[in-house]
Amino acid sequence: MSDADSSDLLRVGEREGSEEYTFRTRDGLLSTDEIRSAPIALLDYVAVQPDDDILVVDGNYGMLGVILADLAPNGETVVTETSARAAETCRKNADRNGIENLTVELTADISSIRDGFDLAVYAPKPFSPVDVVNERMAEAGTRLSPGGKFYISGAKSDGITRYSDILSDLFTDANRLGIVEACHVYCGTKSEAFQRKQYLEEHEFRASVGDYTCRFLTVPGLFSWESLDEGTKALLENVTVPSEARVLDCCCGYGAIGAFVGARTDCKLWATDDDVVATTYARRNLERNGVSPEAVVTGDGTDAVATDTFDVVLSNPPTHAGQGVTKKLFSGIHEVLAKDGAAYFVANEIMNYEEKLSRDFEFAASVKAEAGKYNVICAKPE
Repeated sequence: MSDADSSDLLRVGEREGSEEYTFRTRDGLLSTDEIRSAPIALLDYVAVQPDDDILVVDGNYGMLGVILADLAPNGETVVTETSARAAETCRKNADRNGIENLTVELTADISSIRDGFDLAVYAPKPFSPVDVVNERMAEAGTRLSPGGKFYISGAKSDGITRYSDILSDLFTDANRLGIVEACHVYCGTKSEAFQRKQYLEEHEFRASVGDYTCRFLTVPGLFSWESLDEGTKALLENVTVPSEARVLDCCCGYGAIGAFVGARTDCKLWATDDDVVATTYARRNLERNGVSPEAVVTGDGTDAVATDTFDVVLSNPPTHAGQGVTKKLFSGIHEVLAKDGAAYFVANEIMNYEEKLSRDFEFAASVKAEAGKYNVICAKPE
């Protein structure tokens, strides 16, 4: 994790010997310049015993998990994340603070990890869809031991009142413990009669590009989960992939680019995304559309394919995620692209990525096509 890809060092609390906990954050993660109030509120109310096994849901860069693991040195704390970038940052922050009893699980399904936890804690990300948060609560409940406690915290503006209703639906003795800096803290207890409930429904749709139609399954929380976005469609309409090319669908989401390219060409396809939920659905969607990829892998930027070389890279990059994310992404693509290869990006015309790619990343880049408010950019290594 380079300093250029990190925010300021955040400090919080006091440890034995008056030491502070310190955390590095990164572009693309939540609350990179200050500690969120919701995790702080949980620390005020979660009752931790030294032997507790603790589950931290969607742990971001690890602040909550690190401190709880330190408070329960004889137990194991497991932090779940769907983002490879966040998971890596969490692991490094555990090391930074000398925490050895913390494990990070990169998973799309919390109910797939081991069970037997005494406590589960959750500070939902403010932008998370309601159904996603509800599903995380239900999944976490399956991992608690009977009698285990589930804690959740958030502000009213983030939907905590709605989540408290689901808490009562899943757990017994659900109640509000208090409020810290406008963040409400609720707690419930898992009973012997706990029943797993389903809150998240898959969405199915068809999309056409030219003469090809593909079928997709998605869920809320994925980018453009209800229909094919116009940027991706513009990219697909303006790029031709050579026969037998080694193609990387980078930032693949639920696999739309790979599905169309794989269905209409005889290329060898790889796909990667930072989000393990995205890659889970990408695998399913490629199979649904008769595409057999070489690999679908989860990683930050091109980390998971760093040893491979590609003739063509196709990407609808996460332009909202911050300069640290795009810098790592573009640098990584330059490294995995063959010397005579080409990368194609789609972005809003106001981003001027063709200038940035040429100026900062040793590409010869130009606008290949204009499609409404989107530009399709071709970039070749210089």
